[in-house]
Amino acid sequence: MLERITPTLIDEMNTRHIAEGGTAINEKLDLLFSTFPDNTCLNDVQVKVAVLNTIYNTSIKYILPVASKINAEFKALDKSENRVKVSLIEMVDRIAKTEWVSEESRKEVVRTNLSFASKYMHFESKRDVPIYDSYIWIVMNGYLHAAGDRVTFGTPRNYADFYARFQQFRKRYNLEAYSNYQIDKFLWQYGKAKISEYRKDGLSMAKAKARLQTELRKLPFGSMQV
Repeated sequence: MLERITPTLIDEMNTRHIAEGGTAINEKLDLLFSTFPDNTCLNDVQVKVAVLNTIYNTSIKYILPVASKINAEFKALDKSENRVKVSLIEMVDRIAKTEWVSEESRKEVVRTNLSFASKYMHFESKRDVPIYDSYIWIVMNGYLHAAGDRVTFGTPRNYADFYARFQQFRKRYNLEAYSNYQIDKFLWQYGKAKISEYRKDGLSMAKAKARLQTELRKLPFGSMQV
């Protein structure tokens, strides 16, 4: 069900990511973030949010509230007393939760864009902050379960929870020689390949993810030699 993690497998998945155009897009996004670097400027942030939302299809309907939250958090961070106290990892959770008043219902709306926030900080950190994605989360937990680590497959409480699991995976599989980006892309590309196998049976994306998660949970606990 899961292939043993080897340098060859990691290289294969990263090579596949390059061949499918993922790296080329990331390089363009790097250019975007370096061209509009000022997160204390709302216009800079709006451009980056709009482009990320379009490319990654993150289903953000209202750009301005999300951009405004990011802008406000970075303005707060820009104060000298806060600058050294907040890490890039913490910033993901700080910018993830957005609140605004709906123009239609006039009611307050609260949404947590965890995956989007991790993508924003991924490029803000020059691709060092790993992206939270369902492909990555499912496969990573499958590997940890197979290695004998007791993990839950439920959605992480926050980004800090995800990042702790990511570091647990890195340590368990002795991947310290690889960058966060290389591990991130390996997990994403491998998860994508696994889910594509189920989609060939005509399953929706949601059902394909659910089936993969179910199959990984069935793996014998501690069955993979690390």
